Amino acid sequence: YNFHFSLRGGNQPGVQIDTLLGLCLLVAIGSGLVIHIKPLWPDLILFRPFGARPRAWVDAHLIAGVLFLPFIAFMGYTGTAIHARALLPAEPFFRAHTAAPHKKEKTAPKGRVLQAGPLPPPLTPLIAQARDILRSPDGNLVLFTPDEVHIFKSDAFGPFLTRDHVDFNRKDGHFLRSVTQSPPAVATMQLVRGLHYARYAPLPLRWLYFLSGLAATALAASGLVVFLMKRRRSSGEQFFFRMAEALTMTTVVGFPTATLGVFWANRCLPTALSGRAMMEIDLFFIVWGLCAAHALLLSLTRHGASGWRQQLGVLAGAGCGLPVLDLASRSHAWGQGANVFMAVDTLAFLTGLIALCALLKLRKPAA
Repeated sequence: YNFHFSLRGGNQPGVQIDTLLGLCLLVAIGSGLVIHIKPLWPDLILFRPFGARPRAWVDAHLIAGVLFLPFIAFMGYTGTAIHARALLPAEPFFRAHTAAPHKKEKTAPKGRVLQAGPLPPPLTPLIAQARDILRSPDGNLVLFTPDEVHIFKSDAFGPFLTRDHVDFNRKDGHFLRSVTQSPPAVATMQLVRGLHYARYAPLPLRWLYFLSGLAATALAASGLVVFLMKRRRSSGEQFFFRMAEALTMTTVVGFPTATLGVFWANRCLPTALSGRAMMEIDLFFIVWGLCAAHALLLSLTRHGASGWRQQLGVLAGAGCGLPVLDLASRSHAWGQGANVFMAVDTLAFLTGLIALCALLKLRKPAA
C-alpha cells in the first residue's frame, strides 16, 4: 500500500514523485487524445488478435483505451487530487521545511507501566446514539483515548469518505460533542477520496474497479510494446532503444513476476519466522531487481528476444504453479474465505496462461 502512493519513500519525496507522475498521466491522456483521435478513429472498434504482431498489439491498445480511458482518467485525477498538497502545499514550501522540529513525546521510563484509562461504558447505546447523530446505519469505527470514546462514521456508508465522529466521556458515557465537516470544498475532497478508495463499493463494483485497473495495465503494456515494435528496425542497434527495451521488459514481465513472488513467499516462508511480513516485501524487490538486471544484460548484449522468452517462461511457471503449490501444501484453510483464495489462484493461473500464450507467440516467426 505504501509503495502504491509513496514508492516507500515517505511524504517527501515519495508522495511528491508519485503525485507528479499522476499529473504527467493526466497530461499524457489529454495530449494523446488530441494528437491521435482523428487518424485512429476508423480503427477504434476493430480487434484482430490473430493478425500480424504490430496490428494485434495496436488493436489491443486501442480497445483498452476506448473502453477504459474514462476510468483511467478518473483514477488518475482523484489520486492526484488527494495528494495535491504534496506539490502545492497550503503554506509556503520554504517555511514548511525550516519550521522547528516537533518535540518528541515523553515516554515512560523503563520498568514503569503506563496507566490505562478507565474502563469504557457499554458501547451498544453509544454506538446507537452515534448512528442516529451521524445518520450512519452501518458499522462504525470506535477509537479509545484515556478520557474519551470517539465513534466515527463508517466508510462503507457512501461515496463521501468523511471523518465525522461523535465523542463521549469515557467514564460515564455522556455525550460531549459531534464533529462534522460539510463545507463545499471539504465535501468535494471527501467525494474524491471516497471514489478513489471505493470503500463503500459493493462486491460487483469492486470487481469492476479491478477489471478496469487490469485494462489500464494492458493499455500501458501494449503501448510500450507497440513503441518498441515500430522502432526496432530503424533504432534497434541504438543504446537508448536497448535501454528502453530492458525497462519495458522489467515493467511488463518483471513486475508481475515479482508480485507472484510475494505470493510464493507467503506460502513458502515458515509462519513462525521473525520479520516474515517484511521478508515478503523484500523478496518482491529482490525478484524485481533480478528481472531488471537480467533484462539489462540481455538487451545491452543484443539478446533482447531471448530475455523476453526467458522472463515470460518464469512468469508462466510462477503463475500456473501457484494453485498447484496451494493444493499440494494446503497452506490455506479453504473452509474459511475460500472465495478469496480461489480468486487469487485463478487470477495467478490466468496470468501464467497469458504469459505462456505470449511465449508461444514469440517462438513463431512474425507474419
